[in-house]
Amino acid sequence: MRQHLWREVWRQLREARGMALVAVLLLAVGGAWAMLAASFLQWGRAGLLRAAKEAVVVAVLADGSEPAQLQAAVASRFPQARTVSFSPKELGQTLAGWAGGAAGESLLPAALSITVAAADAEGLKQFLRTHPGVAAVSSSQEWVGPALSGFSLALRLAGLLASILVFAFAALVVLAVRLLVLSHADEIAIMRLIGAHEEDIRAPYLVASTLLGLLGGASAVGLALLGRAILAPWIHLPPFSPTYLLATVLAGGLAGVLGAAVGVRSLHQEP
Repeated sequence: MRQHLWREVWRQLREARGMALVAVLLLAVGGAWAMLAASFLQWGRAGLLRAAKEAVVVAVLADGSEPAQLQAAVASRFPQARTVSFSPKELGQTLAGWAGGAAGESLLPAALSITVAAADAEGLKQFLRTHPGVAAVSSSQEWVGPALSGFSLALRLAGLLASILVFAFAALVVLAVRLLVLSHADEIAIMRLIGAHEEDIRAPYLVASTLLGLLGGASAVGLALLGRAILAPWIHLPPFSPTYLLATVLAGGLAGVLGAAVGVRSLHQEP
């Protein structure tokens, strides 16, 4: 019986061809999309949390003021602050890199970039404004609020779109496997007429569809890892956990089983 089962499974996989390829490709593309979308959402939420917890305050120094003195004053008042000083030359090089051209060093002041907890940003601004060596003060909190709101909305929309596409791909996979089973409707009807047990009829289709689903799930993992490697120079997405990778492969197998089960149940039952 076991040899007959695997012989039937292999025969169905050989005959499936185009339809099986469609099911595997749907699982691969849909699964990879779901994995990358979930990873991107996780990366975005982590960025939102970091931006909400910390603030960057920039102090532009007045002519003749020394950054070291201001750094010492900030460290005394805000011990947890992280400061980075920019001389006119360093500031010119940084701006030139952003603007793609040269910046006149003689026209630029020295500056100090200070990273503090978001709760301390306002207090630090007030402290810097009263310091005689500071000409101007600006904080990331002035624009980060609206930016976070817009980015948070974009993440929600992306999550909704990802969920819709995942369900759509899952439905298409089930439909493809169902059509694969229905293409053998005449063969199944004959087996029922000669008295074959229902379990013996269903088993090859369930096993074959499961194998196709597992292959599609494994292909999805491969595509997702490839996509993450391609995006790595621009976006540092969090790594996929082994549990998540295994769950993706098993989800592909489950989609295959579900499609086969729906297909078998859709067949006309002989009286």
